[in-house]
Amino acid sequence: MATAPAGGGPYEFTEAQNRQISDLASNMRAVSYVLFFLGILPLVFLVQILWAVQRGGSGGLVGMDLFIRLLTHYLGPAALLLLSGAIVSGAATAFTQIVATRGSDMQHLMAALDRLRAMFFVIAILLITALAFWAIDAIHSYVQMNQPTPPPS
Repeated sequence: MATAPAGGGPYEFTEAQNRQISDLASNMRAVSYVLFFLGILPLVFLVQILWAVQRGGSGGLVGMDLFIRLLTHYLGPAALLLLSGAIVSGAATAFTQIVATRGSDMQHLMAALDRLRAMFFVIAILLITALAFWAIDAIHSYVQMNQPTPPPS
């Protein structure tokens, strides 16, 4: 394991450590690409649904019902996935800087760890938001299913 030179100079990771950090950054980057792709899919479906609604095919959903479905099933998840992808990508970039530079490994490591901490904080907020979206959808669906139906005329 590499150590700081006597006199408190900059810490430099060994080649093996740099390889491990580089692998972590590459894996994080790959995950960010998957998150971006998964975030774009609901937007594609949302555009298709809005196009169908404009042509008169809303599948029986109108007004607030349609808005809540679009928000909870498409727009909300897309935003959560795209934001997660951006955060993971930023953390991957911070870890890449450790390997790419010389003489400032510890500064870049601390910045990368700060990004990682922020990433997990935001992911926790996103999970809570996703649970809220699911709760809204579940309550809305329950209310819709339990509304009395008017007698046939």
